[in-house]
Amino acid sequence: MAADYLYTDLGYRHVTVLATDYAFGWLSAGGFIKQFTLLGGKIDKVIWPSLTAADYGPYVSAIPKTTQAVFAETLGSGAIDFTKAYAQFGLRGKIPLYGNTTMFDYSVLPGEVPSAVLGDLMSAQYCDGISNPVNSTFTALFKKTYHVFPGYYAEAAYVHAELAIAALKRLHGNATNATAVAQALKSTPVSAPRGPVRLSLAVDAPIQNDYICKVENSGGQLRDVPIKTYPAVQPWGTLPYRTWLQEFTADSTGRPSP
Repeated sequence: MAADYLYTDLGYRHVTVLATDYAFGWLSAGGFIKQFTLLGGKIDKVIWPSLTAADYGPYVSAIPKTTQAVFAETLGSGAIDFTKAYAQFGLRGKIPLYGNTTMFDYSVLPGEVPSAVLGDLMSAQYCDGISNPVNSTFTALFKKTYHVFPGYYAEAAYVHAELAIAALKRLHGNATNATAVAQALKSTPVSAPRGPVRLSLAVDAPIQNDYICKVENSGGQLRDVPIKTYPAVQPWGTLPYRTWLQEFTADSTGRPSP
């Protein structure tokens, strides 16, 4: 939903895309590029840092100074190194930076320099500041146990277990019939920390909320707080299904074309 938010809500018409040069980066960039251009936007440049990049200076310096915004996908230590370089090269405050889930997820947020990320936005299926009873309980228990807030990876693992338990309950604990187990997994909805989740029968991927989350200072800690919710988003987002399938198939094996 990042492309829709940047184009429709924020009014950007030409942006730069930066994504790590491997399958997840290709898919993240490809979906954004396809939707943004279908809406009428233009991609100024696409930049591909190596997955093992230690210095993001050359990539940040390649961002056109006339671009309206940057949509980026990096992850792990790469997300931290990239946002530091983005600030050090003077782009922060001049060219707005937006990310996908892994850019500002809580799995990296404690390592980020606050002045380099405060106020930045990401499109995500989960952020720790979601306000609902299930997430409040989940984050409180996670914080008590691990002394940090949960991020995307922790919540995803929790929901996998939640779905398996709910499906087994529907089967009264009988997991001897593989077909019945598969059907129960596909058809059992769960109320997850991220919100309601059910599987799309078309692609066996979740139909779920998508959030625009903002990095905020909450009690002296960086938190990801949703500022907009897109409810019950299909796995292909707002792209037509066939367009998404074609794009997904191509981007799974190589770089997308702008």
